[in-house]
Amino acid sequence: MRLALGVLIAMAASAAVVYNPAACSTHPCTVTITCAAATCTAGEATEVQTVLDDAAVTCSDTIELQAGRTWTGDFTFSRAISCSGNPLTIRTTAVSSLPALGSRINPGYLAYMPTLTGSGNSVFNISRGVGIVVRGVRFSPSGATTDGLRVYANSPTLSNLPDEIDLQQIIVRASQARNGFLMEARSILLRDSHIEAWSFNLNENKAIVQIGPGPLTARNNYLSGGSIHVLIGGESSVYRPECFIVGNTFFRPTSLLAANVLVKNGIETKDGTCQIANNWFDNVYQGGDQIGQVIAINSREGGPVYSATADTGTDLLTATGHTIVNNDRVFVSGTTIPAGLIGCTSALGGCFARDVSGSTLRLASTVGGVALDITTAGSGVLLTRQFATCGSNRVLVTGNYSSGSYSALTFLQSDPNVAHTCKSSG
Repeated sequence: MRLALGVLIAMAASAAVVYNPAACSTHPCTVTITCAAATCTAGEATEVQTVLDDAAVTCSDTIELQAGRTWTGDFTFSRAISCSGNPLTIRTTAVSSLPALGSRINPGYLAYMPTLTGSGNSVFNISRGVGIVVRGVRFSPSGATTDGLRVYANSPTLSNLPDEIDLQQIIVRASQARNGFLMEARSILLRDSHIEAWSFNLNENKAIVQIGPGPLTARNNYLSGGSIHVLIGGESSVYRPECFIVGNTFFRPTSLLAANVLVKNGIETKDGTCQIANNWFDNVYQGGDQIGQVIAINSREGGPVYSATADTGTDLLTATGHTIVNNDRVFVSGTTIPAGLIGCTSALGGCFARDVSGSTLRLASTVGGVALDITTAGSGVLLTRQFATCGSNRVLVTGNYSSGSYSALTFLQSDPNVAHTCKSSG
């Protein structure tokens, strides 16, 4: 018995990657990754990436990272697995020491969690794949331009985006980070997690940023971002995000007011279709550049730019591959702006898309108005898609509670010419 115990202790003190069964010859398979010391070496970090890249590790399998160990790198899962209903799981070896699902994780459980850290673009990015679960892992970004966790394909092609991603009881905790969690993906569930992401250099940062179509479901999380807790949509998104933000706690320490932190809003939607319900907002207050809003429904600052040709006979603009839809606000620029569209420049407020069909569209000076008459073709025509303020947001707000200064549930209407179509109650 003493000999067996000694062998067990020796194994625990050495680094290893153990496949059970060997080489994942059958499934489900478990791959356990350990380190010899609390801080893993560069070679041991490479082992993590090697397992993530291993095609033998697939649907129904589990990758376990040793609790209490820290790996440093820029880790990526980039395999196009298709595990709908039969996911690949990445989790802590101490999963039995975590609370049951449905209970929110907190930093008191860090001893039972592995940590991934780094200072690149992100600590960990899931860039492809359908059906992936991550449970009980801490992500600790250490750079002011680093995201803690990304589910991000950087692709305008919907079929390339990660899908059915289930993030359970994760922790993102950093005092220098760009974003806690950045997603450009299809279906994502973030639940029972704890995300704190601040930046002390007057850069805007967020706990969660959703620029993918979603839906993103954020349920029963603790969320704290230095500038904005949750940002839905924005100038870098080519999609109209869908989200369900339900039963979360939003908190910003009052100490950030005295620190070098750019404080803004609790939740900000820019071109989103969202339900925001039964959340608790604590300490949303006046920041460095504006009065903080608990929930701000706002317009985008900018959007994708498309090259276009103008037809004077049909008043059609043709822009191959555009994502403009009817009633989108569109700005016109270029070497020579076609006559009839001079009033659509950004300085004059832009115009509105109508009769969108495939790659073609017309522009009108008002939503649903008469198409503008293009009398000259122009050259080098550029169309910038700018989302209407609340006209393209569809947001149901109900049953939320807020406390602290400047914490009324308010909407930020930056364009008074666009009518609200939002609904709110509670």
